[in-house]
Amino acid sequence: KDVFQLKDIEKIAPKSKGIAPMTVKEVLQSLVDDNMVDCERVGTSNYYWAFPSKALHARKHKLEELQKQVRADSFCSLTVESTPQTVQHCALMDLGHYEILSI
Repeated sequence: KDVFQLKDIEKIAPKSKGIAPMTVKEVLQSLVDDNMVDCERVGTSNYYWAFPSKALHARKHKLEELQKQVRADSFCSLTVESTPQTVQHCALMDLGHYEILSI
């Protein structure tokens, strides 16, 4: 909810989160790389922030992707008896085409 500079985070993190003072910058950079914390350069300063709504949105998006993958995987369980149309349909689903083919 707030915006911080690196020097602010270096003061706060060891006290409130128990992060070793020498690793704060590395941990922060890791969070930025993982898109869990946003960083923007304004003039000569870097500002860092993270909004709870962004994390919620990212989790919802990941859940939707996994549910879509589970539906596709459960439909496309190919067996020895699979018809060529089923194989073609499953191959198209893997490419991102979700067309209904005659099965």
